[in-house]
Amino acid sequence: GRDRFLARRPVSTRVGIISNPRSEGNRSSAGDALRAALEWPGLCAHAELDDFRMLPEIIERFRQAEIDLVILDGGDGTVQGVLTELLTGRDDRPFKPRLAVLASGMTNLIAADIGVKGRGRAALERLVEAVESRRETVSSRPTIRLDLVDCHDGTVRRSLSGMFFGAAALRRGADFARERVHARGVKHLAGVAVTIAAIAWRSLRPDRDELFAGDEIGLSVDDGPVDLRHRFLFMATTLERLVLCLWPFWDQGT
Repeated sequence: GRDRFLARRPVSTRVGIISNPRSEGNRSSAGDALRAALEWPGLCAHAELDDFRMLPEIIERFRQAEIDLVILDGGDGTVQGVLTELLTGRDDRPFKPRLAVLASGMTNLIAADIGVKGRGRAALERLVEAVESRRETVSSRPTIRLDLVDCHDGTVRRSLSGMFFGAAALRRGADFARERVHARGVKHLAGVAVTIAAIAWRSLRPDRDELFAGDEIGLSVDDGPVDLRHRFLFMATTLERLVLCLWPFWDQGT
């Protein structure tokens, strides 16, 4: 990533921004929010996330710069990547800044759940005004740690932290949306609605295709026994709402 550490006037909140130039919102807006951010006198550090493998270095630089608030200018994947690095990275150098999210991705589940309004420059200007006037609205969400385990020897291949994970039909649905819906220019909430409608229509056909095949998945929660079975859908989230007022869980508390 291209890091910028900016000599600006002293501020009570040291703010840094991580921008993903490849996220859908940033590609379509040609970096509108980023240009506005770099004009902000209160910004102390900026890094462009060209490659997720640069996250450990970026997070360490922000830690050394004593950044208090990290603005994530990207989509849900960018948020998950940063949470993974903050929560499953090096334990000997803890770094727990506050996070702010800009809705710069395709679906922006997390931004919508915590109440982010608008996109691009307008959303950033609202955030800047809240920070400078010390009137930020803080939302708290638990996170999920997902360990991807080798079925043969039980070793953890990779650990992820985030607020939304899915597999089987959810993964196939995401692939369907990207290849069949987004490719035709139907994106964001409209893309979600069209994808759901298209999959519902396909489910009525007698010759159901690979979208409904499911996967063999073994699940273990909190180090409990592994439950291996064929599953149509796997979803885990700590968000309080999903897009289009859809909510697959009920009668199970918060």
